[in-house]
Amino acid sequence: VNVNTAGLRTAMSSAFGEIIKLTIMHDKKIGFVTFAKEDAARKAITAKYLNYQGINVKITTFLTFNRFIFYLGKTLTRSKIQTEK
Repeated sequence: VNVNTAGLRTAMSSAFGEIIKLTIMHDKKIGFVTFAKEDAARKAITAKYLNYQGINVKITTFLTFNRFIFYLGKTLTRSKIQTEK
């Protein structure tokens, strides 16, 4: 999955609120985002998904009050990775 970090940042901030930091680990198809406000992070978690250029970005797991993990078109399970398309 080839995802442009700047584009995803723009899409997420438009949908949920201001982003302080967004990092994508392309090799693992996961990323981390830190929002400026807790309300934005809660809005993202409530949405559960963001469709970005045909890719389902699964929003999951709070790390702190305003930071969470997202998955790019995949759902990670304990023992395998399965495609969500």
